[in-house]
Amino acid sequence: MALKKLGADRYWGGVDIRHPDPVIEVVEDVYYLPVRWGGQWGVFDQDDQIVGSTVDYFLEGDHLMGQEPTSYTHYNDVEDALPDGDYVYGGRWNNHFGHFLTESLVRLWPFAGGKPPGLKIVMHGDGGPQNWFADVRKAEILAGLELTAEDFVHIDRPTRIRRLSIPHSSFQQQRFAHVTYGRLCRAMGERLLGGQLPPLDDRPAWLSKSQLGRGVRRTINEHEVEAVLQQHGVEVVYPERFSFAELVAFFASRTCVLGTLQSGHNVSLFAPPVGRLLTLHPYFSVNTIHVKIDLLNGNDNIYLYPEGTIERSEPGQAFMVEATMPDPVGVAHELLDMIPAAQSRRLTGAGAGERPASSGGRLDTLRGAWARQG
Repeated sequence: MALKKLGADRYWGGVDIRHPDPVIEVVEDVYYLPVRWGGQWGVFDQDDQIVGSTVDYFLEGDHLMGQEPTSYTHYNDVEDALPDGDYVYGGRWNNHFGHFLTESLVRLWPFAGGKPPGLKIVMHGDGGPQNWFADVRKAEILAGLELTAEDFVHIDRPTRIRRLSIPHSSFQQQRFAHVTYGRLCRAMGERLLGGQLPPLDDRPAWLSKSQLGRGVRRTINEHEVEAVLQQHGVEVVYPERFSFAELVAFFASRTCVLGTLQSGHNVSLFAPPVGRLLTLHPYFSVNTIHVKIDLLNGNDNIYLYPEGTIERSEPGQAFMVEATMPDPVGVAHELLDMIPAAQSRRLTGAGAGERPASSGGRLDTLRGAWARQG
């Protein structure tokens, strides 16, 4: 046997699933410092202290994500101010596709059912809304919340904000996930699919990373696995060639999806689960970002490790980590042997074609938060 099933003993990070909604905090008389990656930026109060609920972490022990949470100025020295109005903090805009899904959407959960008119979103990130929405894929994803660049505020200097609503994060990497985040993604997926689920498709498909030009991880000889699979009738799919809505439809229809672990798997959270996932992971440990997504969505996913795989780090290269499997042809044949059992596990009920219950949303949550603050 070339493949070994990976269990919880090989997880990297926590899998804390939280059922209550995150809270929405309202703060007054704060100021915004633009992003300086690895430097001082964030939202600060009149005492020049970071507003703790705006800080994102990963892993246990509160590891910071490219932020030094101290101010390089003072509240009284900040001259610019946003006009009075309704503002909500949207967190960090991360251009990496997978991290965009699990960092840049996670505070937008109150908008699952729509954004209250007149409210503006404040985020941290390089550039500004016009730059962000020039990325066609990101614009398409946020169309799942009916958001456009005009819904966001561009701030490029220290700026006061009279009142700011802060939805607490619904997902933090290797730490926790609220079921709220799953509801948000499903609501977005429903909207992107026009409220119609695609018909089921029993053709097995391989979700490939072999054509990516750069990223975090790659498997050097993945193409040898997919060549064998393709010879035996498995469709090879390159997710970077799909629109986001097409990827959502893919996961909402395919009853057997194979592939190396990648950000593309995160899109499964936007679709009702309909069958088994067989995920090849040629690395020693499984990032619990993916495990939490499986738990939130009810994915039937098996992580498989090709024993004897060699990993090496390549800092500064197109991929940070590379892996080489010792027997890619043997791996492919084991996967082929697993497909019939995977296809027999087609899910029924909402995942198989019934209209899933509306994920709702919190249309008036932010307005109510303002009202409670007087």
